[in-house]
Amino acid sequence: MNTTCNLHTKIDNFNFRDKRLNTRLSTLYSQLKEAGEDSISSTLCNAGQLKAYYRFINNPKVRSTMLSTIFSDFSLDEVRDESVILALQDTTELDYTGSRSSSNVGCMEYLKRRGLYLHNHLIINELGIPLGLFSQRFIQRSDESLGKSKERISLPIEEKESYRWLDEFNLLQEKFATQTEKTVIDICDREADISELLSARHYSHTGHVHKKFMCWSLCVRFLRNELLHFLRSVIYANITLLRKRFIQF
Repeated sequence: MNTTCNLHTKIDNFNFRDKRLNTRLSTLYSQLKEAGEDSISSTLCNAGQLKAYYRFINNPKVRSTMLSTIFSDFSLDEVRDESVILALQDTTELDYTGSRSSSNVGCMEYLKRRGLYLHNHLIINELGIPLGLFSQRFIQRSDESLGKSKERISLPIEEKESYRWLDEFNLLQEKFATQTEKTVIDICDREADISELLSARHYSHTGHVHKKFMCWSLCVRFLRNELLHFLRSVIYANITLLRKRFIQF
């Protein structure tokens, strides 16, 4: 399967209901796909290209959820022939403290630190090869939320930040609910150690593990036995997407 062509086709076929935006998305993908870790300004080598990029992302018709849908659909196509699927959840910080945009974002762990949290849900196969982005969401904390951890204890799970782990696992389960020939496992950070998630498994071919439970004796309780040999090879593989905090016992 030609992965690059497959993704480019989905991008070309995406419809903003605006011909100019459709063309701009395809052009930006062609310009940025080989950029790797380079900055936007160094990849788009002239002022006109950079201005077009910022006009595109600031257009009210362009939303991050729309763009992530493209990659989600692509990921589901990529796993069509896979019998075992690993999904990896993790949250990272986007720190904008000191930047001109800091007043437009929320606080982080203290008031003067400004930014967002980005929660990614990636999909890899049994060899540890990344297949795509299942979903992505941003989390913005309000200044009023600081110092109120005790009050949040009594809130419904749907109103807590930790709900993202449960919601993402449920989305994954429902997406593969009818594909019983596959084994689908969600791997989470220790922050996902919440009772609601531990009891959220709805199907025999889906499951989840997180740092607290990543030992072989407990895996048997949550996963089908045939996954053990496969998880062992994944955990010890050189998978750059799987951070050390996921796999340390």
